[in-house]
Amino acid sequence: FLAYDYYFLPPIHQINLNIDQAPIMVIFLVVGVLFSYLASNLRRQNQVAVKEIAARKRSEAELMKYRDHLEELVQQRTSELEKTNSQLQEEIVGHKKDEDALRQSEQRWSTALASIGDGVIATDVSGKVSFMNTVAQDLTGWKPAEANQKLISEIFNIINETTRKKAENPVDKVLQLGTICSLANHTILIRKDGTEISIDDSGAP
Repeated sequence: FLAYDYYFLPPIHQINLNIDQAPIMVIFLVVGVLFSYLASNLRRQNQVAVKEIAARKRSEAELMKYRDHLEELVQQRTSELEKTNSQLQEEIVGHKKDEDALRQSEQRWSTALASIGDGVIATDVSGKVSFMNTVAQDLTGWKPAEANQKLISEIFNIINETTRKKAENPVDKVLQLGTICSLANHTILIRKDGTEISIDDSGAP
């Protein structure tokens, strides 16, 4: 205000508050105050904007850091899952090989037992029939489908020829002792149809 009065209002280079020039001075003062207010307000808004931008940048930096951390976790988890999946695939392949080997082994012993001249009956550890060869079918009169999972005492019904008392089943003795056991002499097998056959046999674990 004083600079305007000194440089622009006559007399120039003097500070005189002339009443005639008062309206001009008032207008200049109002305009100056308005510009000062606008400039101050703009500066405040600029400072707020700068703070908001800084906060947004910090937020973006934190989000980027969190995203990178998540990507790292995802990659780590993916790697673990791939490793686990690979191990499972190897185990599955191993199990399939074991199953194939077991199936081939069962086929071999089944073929061998089915082809020999003696009657062969196989049971599980509970004494239930799981296999019969052709000779055993002919001797007992039982078909494999009929005898499957029946107790050996029902299929292999034996008695003493002299006393006609029920003879001890060798499978029971084998399961108890875990050793090879043979029948007593004069043992008779009672077939499914009731006919009798004199037999000699042994049981093995």
